Amino acid sequence: MSSTPVFPAAPQGADVLYASVDGAAYALGGEEVVFQPKSTPESHVMTPQVLAALDLSRPFRTLHQHVGEIGKRDPRLAGQFDATLRVMRHLVARGLMVSAEQYVASLGSAPLAEPAPLKSIYIRAHERPRELARLLAALAEQERRTGRRHRYVVVDRSRDAGAQRANADALQAAGTLDRVHVDIARWTRALARLAKARPEAKAAIDDALDPTGLDSAAPGYGKGFNLITLLGAGTRYGMLDEDFVVPLALPTDYDGRLALERSGDLPTHFFTDTASALAHGVPYDGDPFDRHAAWCGRPLAAVLRDGGLAMPPADLAGFAPSLHPELGAATRVLMTMTGQRGDAVTASGNWMYFVDGASRERLASDRARYLRYVESGAAWRSPLRPTLLGYAHITPLLVDGSGLLPPTLPQGRGEDLLFGVLASILQPAGVVLYDAATLGHVREPGRPVLHGRADTPHLGRYIVDWLQTRARDIRAESPVHRLEQVAMMLDDLAHAPERDRIDLLHEYRRFRNAESIERLNQELHATPTPPIHWQADVRRLIEANGKALLDSSAPRLGDWPEGLDAAGCAQRLSRDLGSYATLLRHWPALWQTASDLGDRLVAD
Repeated sequence: MSSTPVFPAAPQGADVLYASVDGAAYALGGEEVVFQPKSTPESHVMTPQVLAALDLSRPFRTLHQHVGEIGKRDPRLAGQFDATLRVMRHLVARGLMVSAEQYVASLGSAPLAEPAPLKSIYIRAHERPRELARLLAALAEQERRTGRRHRYVVVDRSRDAGAQRANADALQAAGTLDRVHVDIARWTRALARLAKARPEAKAAIDDALDPTGLDSAAPGYGKGFNLITLLGAGTRYGMLDEDFVVPLALPTDYDGRLALERSGDLPTHFFTDTASALAHGVPYDGDPFDRHAAWCGRPLAAVLRDGGLAMPPADLAGFAPSLHPELGAATRVLMTMTGQRGDAVTASGNWMYFVDGASRERLASDRARYLRYVESGAAWRSPLRPTLLGYAHITPLLVDGSGLLPPTLPQGRGEDLLFGVLASILQPAGVVLYDAATLGHVREPGRPVLHGRADTPHLGRYIVDWLQTRARDIRAESPVHRLEQVAMMLDDLAHAPERDRIDLLHEYRRFRNAESIERLNQELHATPTPPIHWQADVRRLIEANGKALLDSSAPRLGDWPEGLDAAGCAQRLSRDLGSYATLLRHWPALWQTASDLGDRLVAD
C-alpha cells in the first residue's frame, strides 16, 4: 500500500514561485525530445519524463509544490523527492522555469509611452429624457464635487420630435457641463460629410450609421455605438448609456490588487428592488474617468508601476503564464469596464443561475426572498479585484481609440460583445481591465426580465462564436489586414450553399442549447442539497433547452423576425453577414476619415 510521501522541510527562500515557460516540443527519436522556448532561440534536449514534468509545472508554485504535484500525477516519482527537486532546479538554471519576480519584471519591461488624450465622454441616448436628465445632473454634481471637468457628447438617436426636444431641454438644464447634442439633424449632416469624403462607401455608411433607417424588428443600438467609434477615432474616450447611474461604488470589501485572469463566476448580491441595489457599496469620491484613465491606453507595465494596482509576486500563485501568451512587454490596456449594480443589463434573467457558490446561497436560501429576487432582477455583480480580461463583453467605460477599432452590427442585441471581441482580434496586444467598482443601471421602462426561456442566441453572438473558433488563424500584423480576414470569413459563410447555412444554424442552436443544459446540470451537482424552489426552476430551464434542442423547425436567431422558414433563415444569414462584411471592408477608410475630420465631423 502506498503512502503520501513526507517532504523534507523547505529551505530558506523556498517560497519563491516558479512556472514553466511556453514552448514547443519535437521528438528526436528514442528517449529524447527537443524543447524550443518561444521566448529564446536556444533549444533544449531532454527526456520525455522531464518534458512531462515541465508541462505539469505551468502554474506558479514553489519548487516543493511542483515536486508534490508531479508525484501525484506520476506514482513512480512519489518517493523520488530529492531527485525530482534536482531536476526542477536544473530547469530553473536553464531558464525553462521563470520566477514570479522575473515574470512581473518582464511585463514591465516596455518603454512607457503617453496615451492619446482623453477627449470626450459619449452618452448614447434614445427617447428616455428623464433618465438622460438624471444622468446629466449626476455628472454635474460629480464635477462640482471633484473639480474635474470633461466634454460630454450626447449621441441621440431619438426619432420622436418630442423626445428630441426633451433631451435638448435636459442638456440645457445641465448648464455647468461642457456638452454637445448630436441629434438626428446633426447626426445626418455627419453622415453626409462621411459620404462626401468616401462616396464609394455610401451604402455601407447608411447601413451602419443612419439612425432613420431602422428595421423595426430589431433595436438599432449598434448605430450609435458605430458613430461613437468614429467620433473617438485617434483619441481615448468614455462611453455611457442614458440609463447608467453615477457615481461609481466600490465593494465593501474592495481589494485593489490586480488579478491577471478571471477565476470562476462573478460574485453577486441580489436585491428585491432596484433602489437597494443602487445604494449598495461604498460611493467612490473621485472622478471615475480619471480613475480609469490611469489604466486605459497605457502599457500593462505602466499600470503595474503607476496605476495603483499593486500586485505582489505572491499573488501569481496558480497563474499559468504559458496559457496567456497575450500578456507580455507589448501588452496595453485597450479598454476598461466596471461592474454593474441595479437592474440587470441583460433581457434574460437566466444569468442568475450561473453564479459562484456563495452567491447561489444568497439567492436561493429563502424561498420568499428568492421569488422577489427573480421578479426584480436587481443585483450587484463585479469581480472581487480589478481583473484583466481578453475582451470586453459589456459596454466599456473608457476606450483607447488611438488605433483602428471595428464597427459592430447596426441592429440587434449584443453590439457591445461583438465590438469587444472584434477589437481584441484587431488589437491582439490589447487587454481589458475589469474594475471591481460598479456603475448603476436602471432598466428601460416596460422591458420585462425574462425567465425560464431556452437560450436563443442573436446574430451578434453567432458571429462572436464563429469568429472565436477561427481568430487564431489570423496572423497579419496590421489591424486593416486582420479586419479584411474577418470580412473574408463572414463572406465565405454568407455564400455557402443554402443547405449548409440551414445545417450550420441548426447545429449552432443545438450547440447553445446543449451547452446551457450542461452548465445547468453542473450547477445542480455543485449544490449538495439545493433548495426545492431553486432546483425546480433550474430543471424547468433544462427542460426548456432540451425541447429547443430537439426542435427541428426553422433555426431562427433571436433578433430575426418571427415566421421565417428555414429558407428564410438561410437568406437572412446571407444578407446580414454579407452587408456586415461589406461594412468591415469600408471601415478602415471611414475610421481614418473620421480621425482626420475630428470635431468637424459633427460641427454645425
